[in-house]
Amino acid sequence: MTKKQQNFKTRISLKYVFTGAFAALFLVFVMLTSFSYFQLKNVKTALDSTSKESIPTIIAFDNIANKSAALVFYTEQLASALTPPALRLAQQQIDTEMKEISVLLSEASVDEIVLREFETIQFELTALSNLVNQRLNAKSNAAMAERQVYVLFTKAQQMLENKNRTDKQALTPWFNSFSRLIISTGSLAGYSQLNEIRNVRSDVEDIYTNIQAITNQLPAKLASDATAFNQRFSLIVLAESGFIDNRILQLRIEGRTNGRGNFTGKLVSDFARSLNFKSAVINEQILLNAQQEEKKISLQIRLLSVFFGISIVLFIIIVWLLRLRVINRLILLNRQVSREESATSKLTLATAEDEITDIAKTFETFLQTIEEQQKDLSLLAMQDGLTSIANRRSFDKQFVNNYKLAVRHNKPLSVLIIDVDYFKSYNDSYGHVKGDEALIEIANTLQKSMHRDVDFVARYGGEEFVCLLPSCNIEGALTIAENLRQAVLKLKIAHCQNPTGEYITISIGGATAMNFSELDITPDKLLEAADKALYTAKERGRNLVKIVSYGQ
Repeated sequence: MTKKQQNFKTRISLKYVFTGAFAALFLVFVMLTSFSYFQLKNVKTALDSTSKESIPTIIAFDNIANKSAALVFYTEQLASALTPPALRLAQQQIDTEMKEISVLLSEASVDEIVLREFETIQFELTALSNLVNQRLNAKSNAAMAERQVYVLFTKAQQMLENKNRTDKQALTPWFNSFSRLIISTGSLAGYSQLNEIRNVRSDVEDIYTNIQAITNQLPAKLASDATAFNQRFSLIVLAESGFIDNRILQLRIEGRTNGRGNFTGKLVSDFARSLNFKSAVINEQILLNAQQEEKKISLQIRLLSVFFGISIVLFIIIVWLLRLRVINRLILLNRQVSREESATSKLTLATAEDEITDIAKTFETFLQTIEEQQKDLSLLAMQDGLTSIANRRSFDKQFVNNYKLAVRHNKPLSVLIIDVDYFKSYNDSYGHVKGDEALIEIANTLQKSMHRDVDFVARYGGEEFVCLLPSCNIEGALTIAENLRQAVLKLKIAHCQNPTGEYITISIGGATAMNFSELDITPDKLLEAADKALYTAKERGRNLVKIVSYGQ
């Protein structure tokens, strides 16, 4: 006899149990049997509805709310982005979260209001991104104009030094006023209020008017030289779209960006709270339905008590069957659904093969699926989506752990920052698909080149990778870094726009820290030292390795 046949023979459906029991009571229990049967069917329907509809909806809402909470953090990062790479990274993170939320919304049963709120968030995030980009452009323009001002001042100094003694004495009043003009202009970079900028502008215009009067009193040749500097200064600073206008524009955009960033963050927070509220409402409805079903079962028990006087023996048997196989197990299952009972109570639910056992098994399978999905999500959160190696979040966590071990045991710790040379040119020449394929191949090569289990490789962002080398001194770090550079070069990935050669190359900057007990070494300082070393490698022509010893 097969296992399937044994299960079939031992399985007794609840409807057959109660039909046979009430048949023994003849016509007295016919109506009660029908009533009990339909009540049990309603309970099963309610539980099926809870496990197949309500609970998945609650989970979907909770997942969306969690994603929205993460989106609030990324929105703050976007609003506070001070560099184009930071802006791009924040945008990538937001795009990822928005795509995942969009998928969850399409799978969940949400109303039009939720969808409109999500569309509003998409619009506001796009507008915020545009404002941040405008702020960065205005900041860049203002910085460029400021550098031009100081270059102009340097040229004025050189002109004065090249004059003979007589001309130098004649130009000294003009140069002193011109110096005051440069100093007043330079102070604009330190102000953060529009009224302060306007006051400085008024002072600059007054000084400029005075310097023009001084220029008019100079001899013709000297006046010509001074006038050229005056006009150049006016074009850089006072003209439309000059330094002052760019600073004003920068502050205005800064205010608008902060305002929209706060508004968008609150909008996303309200969206998450709204979904949490909807989830709570559904959960409350589940509990209410369970209570109503429990009341119906209690009513059924009271109806059964009326027939005790007619047939006490049969009544006791039916009550015993009812409580043993239905009521107690349904209450237990309700508690398991409400997380009031531990997993050990599953044995009580499985005392018989019937519909309640099926529901309990279905619910248990459903919970196991959720736990597995949560584990998968946790793993994905620590993995780079493109290259499948560790991501920056995983690196930050690993970095802190290795740093603590290095401090505790006073062992060396090395960190490498790897940048793909001229990768933007590669994307422009070969396309982003080829660029992604190249990053995947480079990531796999870096991963395979790590020969120790404790060595760690992660994608830091864009075309940058990082390596952690615990208990590795500067000589070992230099050897490993050079091996990595050679390994990538041996891939022979064609790169026609690479000035250092015909293939893709990498530049590596690294830092090694020792003597933690004697020096004030922090993870941020060590990473900053490695970044400076990478910058040095790039300045020296790229396709190079530069390792420094931090703290010595």
